[in-house]
Amino acid sequence: AAASATTAGTTAGASGSTPSRASSRRPSTVEEAEQEGRTLLQWHISDHDHQIHKAVIPFLKHLLDSCPELRECVFSDKNGKCIGRVIEPLFPHGHLNVPAASAEADDVDASDIVREQERCHHSAAMFFDLVNHTVMSAMRESSKAAALLETFAERVSANVASSQFSLYQSQVLCDAMMHIRSNLSRRELLASSRLSGNLARVCAYIVDMACHGSFAHGGKAVFDFLIELLERIDDPDHDQESGKGAYRKGDASTSIPGHGGEMRGKVLADVQAIYCAFNRIVVHLLGSPYGRTRDDFLYVIHRIIFHQRTVFSAHNSDIEFVHCLCYILYKFLLDDNRKLREGAMNVWKLLLLTHPATMKELLVYKPPKGHSQIDLLTNGFDLLLHKDFNQFSFWIGDAVQSVHTVFEEHLGRMWLNYKDAEARLKHEIEKRVKAARAGATQLAEKRAKKCTANGRRAKEWRSGAVQRYQERAEEKDSKHREERQYRRQFVTSVWLRSRKKLTCERGVWGPDEASPLTKWMLDTTEGPYRMRRRLKVNRSFYTHYPYRPEQEALRGSNKDKLPMSHDSKRWYELHGPKPSGGGASGEGAPADVPSLQLPGFSAAVAEAVGGGSRHRRRTLSSPPIGRTARSRSN
Repeated sequence: AAASATTAGTTAGASGSTPSRASSRRPSTVEEAEQEGRTLLQWHISDHDHQIHKAVIPFLKHLLDSCPELRECVFSDKNGKCIGRVIEPLFPHGHLNVPAASAEADDVDASDIVREQERCHHSAAMFFDLVNHTVMSAMRESSKAAALLETFAERVSANVASSQFSLYQSQVLCDAMMHIRSNLSRRELLASSRLSGNLARVCAYIVDMACHGSFAHGGKAVFDFLIELLERIDDPDHDQESGKGAYRKGDASTSIPGHGGEMRGKVLADVQAIYCAFNRIVVHLLGSPYGRTRDDFLYVIHRIIFHQRTVFSAHNSDIEFVHCLCYILYKFLLDDNRKLREGAMNVWKLLLLTHPATMKELLVYKPPKGHSQIDLLTNGFDLLLHKDFNQFSFWIGDAVQSVHTVFEEHLGRMWLNYKDAEARLKHEIEKRVKAARAGATQLAEKRAKKCTANGRRAKEWRSGAVQRYQERAEEKDSKHREERQYRRQFVTSVWLRSRKKLTCERGVWGPDEASPLTKWMLDTTEGPYRMRRRLKVNRSFYTHYPYRPEQEALRGSNKDKLPMSHDSKRWYELHGPKPSGGGASGEGAPADVPSLQLPGFSAAVAEAVGGGSRHRRRTLSSPPIGRTARSRSN
């Protein structure tokens, strides 16, 4: 149905890198939108196709909910054959057709949203909703939700531009986070190990895409999503406050450990995996200075301080995250921006309060033999515990060389190893995405070739069918003409026999007197005593005795003349030099004898003979009026 969409021009789109609900800046011109990869094309479909979309897509969602066989087929689609058919309509003519941005964003004008909704393809939102519905069904009923989301996000043809692919992947991941945030409750999450495992893998994949994939501009959205999700998991009263789930004090199902030993360990491991994904996005947002401003760093630091209970929870036991965070924050302590320095000091204070043993091991550096111990904790970082930020600033300004030595020697190698691991992961993700897009391109080319072959076969079949129909029609018409000709010949012969019977000497319309040109001969039929008493018309008489004009000039004896009848000359005058015989049938009738009209009968016979031709009337020639007695043969 999406193949009926036709291009109607290019307009500046309103969706950003996180196009569905992100509050991103709007491009002011078409050129700026094209540079940012936000160009949104305008597609028009008919009302009929729109009604088809509105009927078919909800029906597919109903089948997905009610048919286990269909769910298993979709969830196990490794090659992306059926998933690719859902993605293809979103890229008419190689450009993404993305739904309109939400009007809830503060920096988006409502009138712009209305105009954008008028420009956008009406069925794009329904296709994205089908994708999200499929992912949410896989999270509850299968263990392949992350693989399914990966297939949806990466199985895009390589013919699509990278900016369009980034826009599509951002849309899919933003919608996935929105549906998880709005449809999963804490009680449901902790009661199902399958759901918690799927959620952990999905969060890890989203973080991978935000750190190294095409979702690079969605780091803040992923950070907010994960911190809200972890706050919901750690807070037992969250479901009761939000109205999701019936929380009761003392209910074992609302606690992290779960119902049994095996599920307790599985759910706890999944929650720790979600924390690992959250730690990665925090380090990514704070440790990648390129493309970010101090306001971006302050946003993350303030959110960490505001959600300190969740960030530094007892379930977040990743020591590598603490080391990386300390290495990043120590550089912020030396920054020129006062707000950034104060924010870093507050986070350092939280680290000293939540991880005292780790901080002591980190800040008290024991160098190799021959060097004295460097203690940055006593009369140094412990000043942050007393909220004496000004004195701490003076201290770190004086001890900057020692601070630099401790952190670079103690954490520098660890930080480089972490960056190398992330670089390898980025290379693997790029390689995987490239392979997935190449596979999608091959499938699209195979489908295109198959469609072309099917169209060619259909065209050949139509041509053959038309040719066969024409041949059958021509054969039928030929048979009809032959039958009409045979019928005409048959009716003609019947009419001639009937006319012969009616116009003979003893017929109803026979002559009053016999024609002198009619010649008779004995029939071979014999009676008693072998006597021949029957006469019949001699139709070969004038053939045997023709008129010869050249003999009239001969004079003398008759021995030089050939036999000839006295009536041959008259026959010759009437019928010409090649007589065909005469008789009572009327063939020997003179041309000047008036014809006999047969009213009614002639018209009926003419219609039967002529196949419906009513414009011709045939006349019956009456035999000449002559002698009534039979003449003998000369």
